[in-house]
Amino acid sequence: MRKLWMRICLTAAVLAAAWYLPAASQTVLAAWATVQGTVESSTTPELLYLKTAQGQMQIKIDAETNTSQCKILLPGRAVTVGVNTGTDGYLHAESIIGSSASSLITVDKKNTMGVTGTLASGTTVEMLYIKTNGGVIQAKLDDDSDLSGVTVLVIGKNVNVTLGRGSDAYLHVLKVTDGADTQRIVANVPVNGVNTTQVPGTIQSNTKNGTMVLKTSAGTMEIRIDGSTDLTGCKLLVPNRTVTAYIYLGSDAYVHAAKVASTENAQNAASPALSATVKGQIMSGTTADTLYLSTSGGNMTIKLDSSTNMNSVGALYIGSTITVQVGVGTDGFLHAITITY
Repeated sequence: MRKLWMRICLTAAVLAAAWYLPAASQTVLAAWATVQGTVESSTTPELLYLKTAQGQMQIKIDAETNTSQCKILLPGRAVTVGVNTGTDGYLHAESIIGSSASSLITVDKKNTMGVTGTLASGTTVEMLYIKTNGGVIQAKLDDDSDLSGVTVLVIGKNVNVTLGRGSDAYLHVLKVTDGADTQRIVANVPVNGVNTTQVPGTIQSNTKNGTMVLKTSAGTMEIRIDGSTDLTGCKLLVPNRTVTAYIYLGSDAYVHAAKVASTENAQNAASPALSATVKGQIMSGTTADTLYLSTSGGNMTIKLDSSTNMNSVGALYIGSTITVQVGVGTDGFLHAITITY
């Protein structure tokens, strides 16, 4: 307890001294303290949320941070961080050291496979959960997994992963590199003669007729959907769907979408045979590939695939009334053949 108290006093004294240093000398200070804790789920590639015995700390990760001994910043991982302070008022990580990954076993490094995806919930220091277009892949991390091509690994990060089959029958991570930054906002993108800003995000539950509410890396936006909005391949504007909106400021001072594009791949067509036509309202829970429809005869679950024809409808929202031609596909499920008003 005495050592802990002395350490706290020393840290406080050094921090106080750093506060009164001239601004020119505060650009980056040498590590003035070492803190230990566990990574929290709010952590991003730029900001480490660290749970310590004294409370939560927010520590910036920058180009000067040495992460060579800890590339994986996943919830619950115990780390030791050397911190300093800078002129921006934030604590900065000078170095991050973590506990070792799982033990090495024999992995086939000749017959490999490459996947691209997003690190999903459930990922730990021993196992990556990689969300891909084909589903979620689980792959073990080893002591010699090559992480030199990434900054840090956090939930939601896009990555390219090289995998090999281990002697334990699991897939193992051979190499990870940074994937494309799909959350990047890009200005000056021409769409149908309009100069737009490209904004990726996730549709929120309060989206309604004519207004799409989009959660983006820069915050939540309300975007007008009108008759000129290009919705080719993205007619269903339902909650939790990830899309890219191409926006501009309209003459009415509202933000409008010139185009909305899906970031998800449509399911393969299942060659359904026409069997019935139903009418109903789109229900909550509908996704880009599954339509939940409330009809007079009850609720229906209908698959949407690459052959579903929605050419005669505009934007569709939760609560929209539609008519659907359905058929049983080769997979045994009901599929939507055509959707009209």
